[in-house]
Amino acid sequence: MVGPRVHHRGFKVGKAMHAIEVANLTKHYGSHAVLEGISLFVDAGELYALMGPNGSGKTALSSIIASVTAFDSGTVAIHGKRPEQVKRLVGYVPQSNFSVPQLTGRENLIYFAGLIGYSRHDARIVAEDILQQGGVGR
Repeated sequence: MVGPRVHHRGFKVGKAMHAIEVANLTKHYGSHAVLEGISLFVDAGELYALMGPNGSGKTALSSIIASVTAFDSGTVAIHGKRPEQVKRLVGYVPQSNFSVPQLTGRENLIYFAGLIGYSRHDARIVAEDILQQGGVGR
């Protein structure tokens, strides 16, 4: 198995839906396997940690669950739905800043809201709301 070390404290018996389900997940960058055969199940309210050395696939797995990165094969579900169906409900903070330096803070918020599926009009409303909450809106 290639990927981060996955620790789990027991499994539920029966047909209870997990908050996060990952089964037989694989991800390659070119010919390099980053994740191969990864499976994990996280129940609602459960605290979960991904641990592993640099390059073990922690970021790849997290970004796949958050629907930021595509995977090659396997399944990923959040409350029984594909990640792209619930990406507005999933927060993801990458380890690297990937904002666009040529854009203002407001423009970056609009840009990223668009990436997760907001229309241009709604992205502007969301960005303004975030700026207002932070005390820097118009």
